Order: sequence, then structure tokens, then C-alpha cells
Amino acid sequence: MKRIQFLLPLLVVISLLFAACAPAPAPAEPAAAPTEAAATEAAAPAADAGAAAAGFTLAPAIAERVASGEPLKIYVSYHDVSNEFAPFLKKGVEQAASELGVDAQFVGPVGADAEKQIAELENLVESGVDGFAISSVSSDALAPVINRLLEQGIPVVTYNTDNPESNRLAFAGQDLEQSGYEAAKVLADLLSGKGEVIITTLDAAAQWSIDRETGAKRAFAEYPDIKVLTTVNTGTEPQQIYSAVENAMLANPTVTGVLSLECCSTPADGEYVKRNGLQGQVTVVGFDELPATLELIKDGYVAASISQAPEKQGYAAVSMLVDFLGGTPIADVDTGVGIINQDNVEQYLSGEPAAAAPAADAAAGFTLAPAIAERVASGEPLKIYVSYHDVSNEFAPFLKKGVEQAAGELGVDAKFVGPVGADAEKQIAELENLVESGVDGFAISSVSSDALAPVINRLLEQGIPVVTYNTDNPESNRLAFAGQDLEQSGYEAAKVLADLLNGKGEVIITTLDAAAQWSIDRETGAKRAFAEYPDIKVLTTVNTGTEPQQIYSAVENAMLANPTVTGVLSLECCSTPADGEYVKRNGLQGQVTVVGFDELPATLELIKDGYVAASISQAPEKQGYAAVSMLVDFLGGKALADVDTGVGIINQDNVADYLK
Repeated sequence: MKRIQFLLPLLVVISLLFAACAPAPAPAEPAAAPTEAAATEAAAPAADAGAAAAGFTLAPAIAERVASGEPLKIYVSYHDVSNEFAPFLKKGVEQAASELGVDAQFVGPVGADAEKQIAELENLVESGVDGFAISSVSSDALAPVINRLLEQGIPVVTYNTDNPESNRLAFAGQDLEQSGYEAAKVLADLLSGKGEVIITTLDAAAQWSIDRETGAKRAFAEYPDIKVLTTVNTGTEPQQIYSAVENAMLANPTVTGVLSLECCSTPADGEYVKRNGLQGQVTVVGFDELPATLELIKDGYVAASISQAPEKQGYAAVSMLVDFLGGTPIADVDTGVGIINQDNVEQYLSGEPAAAAPAADAAAGFTLAPAIAERVASGEPLKIYVSYHDVSNEFAPFLKKGVEQAAGELGVDAKFVGPVGADAEKQIAELENLVESGVDGFAISSVSSDALAPVINRLLEQGIPVVTYNTDNPESNRLAFAGQDLEQSGYEAAKVLADLLNGKGEVIITTLDAAAQWSIDRETGAKRAFAEYPDIKVLTTVNTGTEPQQIYSAVENAMLANPTVTGVLSLECCSTPADGEYVKRNGLQGQVTVVGFDELPATLELIKDGYVAASISQAPEKQGYAAVSMLVDFLGGKALADVDTGVGIINQDNVADYLK
């Protein structure tokens, strides 16, 4: 679940985060200023780094240079080095180069020119390179180039602007739809949930703009008294942008709020408010931290701006490649959403790091226990406990495998622990006993967020670092979280089912515990997806309970009570096999389509045999690996950020890979 936060500079595999200015193709206008998991399990065909890395072979010449210990030569190609977002990215690149001891250079065309960017990349290959990080000026134009580089054995990651159509190994940047959603929520709340709004954007047809606008309109839809009047396509020239804003405002004199979707129309929106004395009448929310935007926030003409941590993005562009070439698995880095307003704008204006999110705040206020600091300094193997909320369930072995892999590769004493059965009191008692025996860090998957939050906070107060994984505990002060965006995964699963049903049919949803927050989040995402299909009707949500026979009986009763069902969506691991088994026992293959979660052996067999159509993987081994590696990184002095382990689709096309 996407925790909307500013994540600190990253860990090793995750590297620091950094923000992606929505691809802002404004050559002359300020563009926007400013891990992980075991690679053994490929989760998402399009979004998972593991899948791409699994089919990648490093060029022998690069392998030789890596083995020789020569400084790595990395090029970080940005789609327009002349815009005002570029210096922030460059600063992060230079910091990574210095700290990681590599030759990392920030390059790219002057002006958003795909041909120039491609030509430069090809020339750099000739001069020798160990890895590329690329922010594509055009996804279509750069995708085949990225694939050719990978075929030559040159590792490529993307940052700032993704290229998901390519086979890039991983991406570091912002979730654009989510950032649009959060920005719109900020504006809606500032408007007290009512008013008339216009949206401004440099290029309404660009995918980044479409994504942000989709998120924004989803947020505004939650406020029935807010009306979106129009989306203004401003173009990219400074005067053109201002004129477009001015014309839209004059044509819509009842406007009370303006949402900019990127860096460069934000100052124009604020400047219009300033020139026309509309402070207090028109509220502006935009993106990025251009100096002009920061000044307008300070003076009250722009209410807030969404930051994407560009320096962190530049840092990650380098550190991901360093990790990959060093044999550490890498994963996508979500650089988060940070809100700049009058409360913290001075930090941005001064150039000081701004604590913009709970994760950052937690680390900033955390002091390591002296005994742990001494053990770290002595070089003793770290003792880490990874507490899972029920070690007896069938998901646990996948997590444990990742923990054990991390322990072996990272040279630490990492143990997978937890209660047998989902019992908060037992989990808490075990954690307290482990403290007495000595520990350097905990990774915790909470059986109950409410029950575990105060325990996590007490551990942190004792100077013991705590991260969460698999199930988050955002009410606590945990340092970071590694796991899936639950709402997004519910959305993706429902989209898969809806498409398999050709957009029509009657559906039931099954879940072990409909009242649990993880279930609520996934169901929220699922229902959002189903709402996009007017011919799909969700009949009921079935709360199955947790006992195997109880689960099957609940599914059976729901199916008998709803004989017109054509689709079943399970929100978790354990009701998925029951859904598929019902289809199998009752000869409903081809009549009832099942989509579920996770890769339990029973689920994989049902997929292979055609009784379950698809299942969503959350890369459990990666979660287990990250649970350990995040703490290792933190204790090694590296900053932490949340790890989104993504959404992977398992179906008959790839189920054999999971069955191996």
C-alpha cells in the first residue's frame, strides 16, 4: 500500500529515493526543481526488476572491469539538461558518485530531443560504459534503444520518467497517479471540500499528465461539492503558459482552486493569483520545488506543492546500478509524495533536507542504543529478528526463504520468528523476550496494527531500529516499510478479472477477514477498478474466516446463494485455492473465472489446470530479503525508504516458472 510519504535517501538495494518531475518537456521553463528483494522470484512482468534481470547477461568486458575493482563508469542520461529540474538530479548523481566511489556523469541533450539523446547514448557506448540510468525524452523512441543496450550486456535502469515498455532492470521515480490523487486531496481539503477547479498541465496528452490527471479526478470525485471545470493544456513556453492560464481564468471567473500537474505551470498559476490580487480567493496547488514556486508559497500565492525529491532520484539512478553490478538484487524505487507548504518551505529555500513524511521523521528522531552502536562499530555480525504474524500459515515459508537468503548474502544473523497462529499477545511476548536476549534490529509484520504500534514505538524509544514488512503499521513510528501497495494490488487484480470477463458479469469477492485494514485496502482498490466496468456487478463480499474448512464452506454457501456468479476475486492467499477448488469440484471451468493472490502451491496447481485464471504475486521472498537488508543498510549508516514490492501476475503463461 502506498504509504504517501517522503522516504529518506535509500538503502543499498533500494538506494535513496528521489523524485521524478513529471516528465516536464519545458526546455526554457523551469522544469522542476527541486532493495529489496531476492532476485529469485520475478513478480510482475512489466513492473518487476527481477523478471528483467533474470534474462540479462552482463557483457564480459563489464564483468572483467567489475572483477578488477576498477571504478565503475556510469552515465545518467536526463531528457533535457537545460531545464531547471536538471540541477537537482545532477546534485544527487554527484553525491552518489562521491559516496559510492564511482565515475558517474550526468549527461543528456539540451532541449527535449529524442534523436540527440539517442545519439549521445550510442556515442557513450563506444567510449566504454558499465551502466546507464535513463530518463526518456520519449518512451516510444527510447524503448528499443534501451533494449539494444541490454542485449549488448549493458545494465540499464530508468529514473524520473519511466520506460515500462522497455526491459529496463528497475525504475526509480514517483507513482504519478498517486501523486495526482494526493495533490488533488490537498487542494480539496484546503477548499473545505467545495468549489470550482481548473487543472493546468504542460501537455495534457502526455502519459505522465494523463496519469496524474486520472489520480486527481479520482480524488475530486470524493468531494461532491467540488466541480472540475476544465483541463488547460498550457504548452511549454513560459509566456505561452502564463497566457493559457490567464485565458482560462478569465473564461472561468468562478474558479476557487487551481491544480497544476507539473513544475512549470505552477509558478504561472501562482503568478496570476499574485498579479490579480486573488490571494485568499483562489487556492493553488502544484508540483515540484522550483525557486519561483517556493517564493510563491512563502508569500502565500501558492498554497502547496508536491515534491518528488529530485536529488534522491539522481542518487538512486547511480546507486541502483552500483548495487546491481555488485551482485545485490534491485527493485523499483517509489520516490513518494512530499508536501511543501508554508510550514516547511523555508527548509526548501535554505537547501536543507526537509522532513516531509513520517518515515523521514521517524529516522530523524531516532537514536541508536549505545550497546547496538558499539556492536556495529566492533564489526560483530548483526543480530536481526524478522517477526511474522503467523509462522504456521502457508505464506510464511516464502518470506523465510528471503530472510535466509539475505542472512547468507549480507553476513548477518537474521532469524525468522513469530507466533503459531495469528495471536497479538504471543507476538508481543516473543518480541519482548528477544529484546532481553539481545538484538540489533527488528523487522515486524504486525498481527494487529493497533496492538503492535505501541510495542514498535517502545522498541524505537529503547534505541532498537524497527522496520515493517508484508503488513505495515503506519500508526507506529517504524523507520520504513517493505511490501505491496495493497489498494493498488486490489485494483490490479480486479482489472485482470474484469478483462478476463470481457467487462461484464456478476462477481463475488472473498476474503479471510473483511474488517482487517489490508482487506479493506484491497477491496477499496478492487471496487474502484470494477467501477470502471458498468456491466460488472459486485454481488457481495464474503468474509470466509481463517480455518480451511470454514473458508471452503463460506465460498460454497456464497456460490450456491448466487448462482449467476461468473467471476470470483479473492483478496488474499488462502481463499484463492478454495475458490478454485469450488470451480473444480462443480465442473464450472469456463463458466466461473477466479483471480486471487499469492503463490501457494495449491493455487499454482489450480492455475496450471485452469481452475484459477490468475493470481497476484507480492514477491514474498523479496519482502523477506528487504526486511533484513533495510536494517543492514540502516545500521551501516544508509538512509531508508519504503520498498514497494510491486504487483506480479501469475497465469498459465508463466506458472511453470513459479512451480519450479
